[in-house]
Amino acid sequence: MLVYIRESDKDKIICNVDEKDIAEPQIRLEKDREEKERRKKEKAEAHLYTIIKVARDDDLTAQIGKDIYFDLVDHDKVPSFRIQKQMPFTQFKEEVAKELGIPTQFQRFWLWAKRQNHTYRPNRPLTPQEEALTGKHFM
Repeated sequence: MLVYIRESDKDKIICNVDEKDIAEPQIRLEKDREEKERRKKEKAEAHLYTIIKVARDDDLTAQIGKDIYFDLVDHDKVPSFRIQKQMPFTQFKEEVAKELGIPTQFQRFWLWAKRQNHTYRPNRPLTPQEEALTGKHFM
């Protein structure tokens, strides 16, 4: 933006600006820049993480019988966990126990398969040997 200033008003208009003088849009612009940097960093580190969605009995019960969806669960509503691929699966199970209150001995994890009609169905449970591995081995 081009602004013309009289020489006589130069000292009144051009002065030092403190943070308290910065307007709200400037603060929002700074937050947007930080958010953009955070997303860029997440994108660069995405290959180090995987997302695991955890469908509980309650999620299945809430979905079955509804005529809106064809899936067994609404995958947008189930809890999801972003974990490092190097994390041992047993440690992930402990995190699920802490977050959802389901003891590890009562947890059963399944691999889901995408079907031709774009729905997901449980394919097979994870074996104890697979659960002993890290997340990168079976995702």
